[in-house]
Amino acid sequence: MMISAPDTPHGAAYVHFWQLFAGRPLNLARLREAFASMGELAVQEEPNTPWPTTIIAGNGERIPFTVESLLAYFARDSGSARRSAVSDSTIQELLPRWTNATIKEIAGWQGAGFQLRLAKRIRLASKSTHTQDGSLGVSCTWQLLQEQQLVCSSSDTDLHIAESLPALQGKKLLDSQLSSGGKLSLNLQAGFYLAIQPDNLGLYSDYFLDFGWDDQSPRSYNFFRGAFVASKQDDGEQDTLDNS
Repeated sequence: MMISAPDTPHGAAYVHFWQLFAGRPLNLARLREAFASMGELAVQEEPNTPWPTTIIAGNGERIPFTVESLLAYFARDSGSARRSAVSDSTIQELLPRWTNATIKEIAGWQGAGFQLRLAKRIRLASKSTHTQDGSLGVSCTWQLLQEQQLVCSSSDTDLHIAESLPALQGKKLLDSQLSSGGKLSLNLQAGFYLAIQPDNLGLYSDYFLDFGWDDQSPRSYNFFRGAFVASKQDDGEQDTLDNS
């Protein structure tokens, strides 16, 4: 998402608002606070301009500039809504692929979102081996515990999360479980336990699962609006919004 704004206090508040909107998971309380502060500055700087105003989406649609209208627009416009549905049983059958896989890399996203990249050595019938790759990307609410003690969660500061998640580097995934509502839990070495709780906001996938490839076909899925859907490989949907 590309955002432009004038070099004023209101412009800075406008950029900050969109930075929060792009964060994963979305913190609605902080977002509404930022919108209220932005509105106060807008009225101070341009008292003769009606507030809230409207913005223009990349498709030319004019949207009332309110938190509720933006949530509705992005939920409706999400590409995941147009993808093929996948049953929970399909995902449950694939989860054992990750058993004994090692977390090779942890990549942070804006906000509290992150991605775990997994790898596992597989022995073939020919007695040779190959590496089976996979990944888990989390954009919703989550908690990381160790020996039943909370280590960090999606509600913590970015700094605390960045300092805590590297503890998972090199750890093996012992097993993973899927329960009702798309709740996903991972049991890892050293007593670590990662619990993922979907938010079901519909703005983007709560999380995605990449199990690698089967017969030249990708095994990659998003949990979106309370159900799994098949992923696209070019999952880089963007939109542009202009203030007017």
